[in-house]
Amino acid sequence: MALSDVIKKKQATGDGLEKEKAAKKNPLDDIRVVIVILFVACIGLIVLTVFGAKGIDATEANIEKAKAQYKQNQLAIANLKALQARSGEYKQQIAEYDIMISKDPLDQMQIMIELEKDVEAHNCSLTELTFGEPEKNEQNVNQIAVNLTITGSYRDIITFCHDTVSDKQIKRIDTINITGTDEQRTAQIVLVEFSR
Repeated sequence: MALSDVIKKKQATGDGLEKEKAAKKNPLDDIRVVIVILFVACIGLIVLTVFGAKGIDATEANIEKAKAQYKQNQLAIANLKALQARSGEYKQQIAEYDIMISKDPLDQMQIMIELEKDVEAHNCSLTELTFGEPEKNEQNVNQIAVNLTITGSYRDIITFCHDTVSDKQIKRIDTINITGTDEQRTAQIVLVEFSR
């Protein structure tokens, strides 16, 4: 082997070592790679910041909507509590209205019995009683006209009429016609009874 072969071998081995060193070289040692990595990292941070800001804005908008809904719910709760506090009063009013207009149907026999008792309680006599046709008005209240003829003193007849329309249960006198002497009068009365 000649010296040139040995030199070639050494050169080949040296070239191999340099190639190995070049292969083992750290990529971060190259400034261009570091700049590219930093550039990509900066772009990634900018993108994350933009999306994060949009997410924060959306979350803040959702929080404001939730606050507005919460205020509305609080007002509704306050209204319900106020209504609940007054419910006893409303129930009492309903009971009073139920007394004013009966839920019972307009039974002509029952009306006749009650009127006869009421007329006699006022020191008068019931001489005639007829019924008109039952009617229903737009408020779903049934009504029937009762034609009465009663006899008694003027004072007793007027007291009967006053007590009838002042009773807890609503009744209406449409017409009254009183004739006769001071001692004995006759009254023709059209009385209207109501029911729901």
